[in-house]
Amino acid sequence: MNKSLKRIMAVLLLICMMGMNLSTIGIYGITYALSEDEISKQNAKTQDSNVEFNAYFEGGAHVKTEKMNSDVKLYLNIKLNGAGYLEKGVVSFQDTNFEIDKSISNDNIQSVDVKNNKILLNKINGGSNVVIEVPVNVLNADEVSIDNFSKETKTVFTATYINKDAKEKNVSKEIINKLSWDGTTGTTITPEIKTELTKYIPYTSDENSGVVLQVKVNSGIKDSILPIKATELNIQVPEINGIKPTSVNVIANQTKATNGMKDGLNFNADNYNYDAENSKLVISTQNLSNKISWLKNVSDEYFVTFVFENKDVYDYAIANGIDTNLKISGNIKVHSNQEKNIEFKETTTDIKESKEKGQLIDYAIKTNYSSIAKGQMYASFDAKNKKETTYKVDYYATISAKELTGEIKLQQGIDQFVTADDSKNSTTVSGKNYTYNNKRDNSFHKLHLLKSLLKGGDLYYCSSFLRLSFEKSSFARSITSGAIANAFSAELSSL
Repeated sequence: MNKSLKRIMAVLLLICMMGMNLSTIGIYGITYALSEDEISKQNAKTQDSNVEFNAYFEGGAHVKTEKMNSDVKLYLNIKLNGAGYLEKGVVSFQDTNFEIDKSISNDNIQSVDVKNNKILLNKINGGSNVVIEVPVNVLNADEVSIDNFSKETKTVFTATYINKDAKEKNVSKEIINKLSWDGTTGTTITPEIKTELTKYIPYTSDENSGVVLQVKVNSGIKDSILPIKATELNIQVPEINGIKPTSVNVIANQTKATNGMKDGLNFNADNYNYDAENSKLVISTQNLSNKISWLKNVSDEYFVTFVFENKDVYDYAIANGIDTNLKISGNIKVHSNQEKNIEFKETTTDIKESKEKGQLIDYAIKTNYSSIAKGQMYASFDAKNKKETTYKVDYYATISAKELTGEIKLQQGIDQFVTADDSKNSTTVSGKNYTYNNKRDNSFHKLHLLKSLLKGGDLYYCSSFLRLSFEKSSFARSITSGAIANAFSAELSSL
């Protein structure tokens, strides 16, 4: 065999091997990703010619776009030709962007598991042509997949067929349907913006004087009818006696409406930009990249701080108070079968104040327990192998203007339990404190980390947000006998 022929055979063999590999990928690498034409041409055949199953939308369509506020129905059609019967019939819906409505009702249905999108069928006799109407609603969980508004879903039918000769045969069928939800057509989507002045602080020292203004801004969509893909707020910053702020910073207390974040730890300086020359501030927040957060009846909450480091501003404010305004416009992009940008009209907030309001630093304490059962602590007090009661305490310090803050010191106070009759009971008895810090977890806003306050380097000053978490253990027996601890009290001292 000459060299040329060998080369040709080698190339043909390689092509065959590549074809087999691609075929394998097509079968096993992709579960289902059909064109709309392929979806529309599905048949109803099962493993037995006497049993047929189909699932479709109104008019026999397998591809459908529906308005979110319309009555949407999926139809199940089970045909049993000739003699025999079907038993143990189950229809399940997989990887859905809808949920079964509880109003579903049909004599051929034994039970419905709405939570798991599953229907158990009654016995179906030969010669039957059963059609079951399944009302469905858009899947509006707090978190949904990125393709929730246009998605291929699988309807799986399984049953046991007993033919006229009493022989059993398992039959099954999978049908793919594509449902797109249109949440914008015929729907009024109303952005909501609320503002509130939270701080007005004229300040003076040997080094400088000025005024700090802080405004709380809440944004979202009325009734959360659609999830937000992105929020952009454009703020025309306030001026005092014609003078612009020297600096602006933004703290996100929460961004629940846009991305479901219940704190502002993922919000940083990259999320806002202050154009001092044009007196404009832009705040930008995005939803999750691989999921859609869709919390209901929530808002984003930002604290926007304007620092006027100017003695003329200070003197003017002391003599006259302030009378200015803040203007907000922007847009919200929403998730639907087609992306839509919702612009909202400019709103103006008047800011008038003559009395000092708020402080430069705000403190808060939170715990993960609203109540602690005393029984376990009592039992553990004398036990050889003690089972400790662990609770978590978070200490928060929100710093409005880092340039005006020298340092902060947090000194932990003595914890107390509050009983059902609102009496406080110290965890320290006869000089011994029965609670102790089990683990210190310092969580910081990393991009705003400035400097260490302690030589050991375990406490840090942050420009926007400081959180110190302590896991604390206790087998205190200081609670009054017969009382039930139903609240927890912690203290910060020497702030």
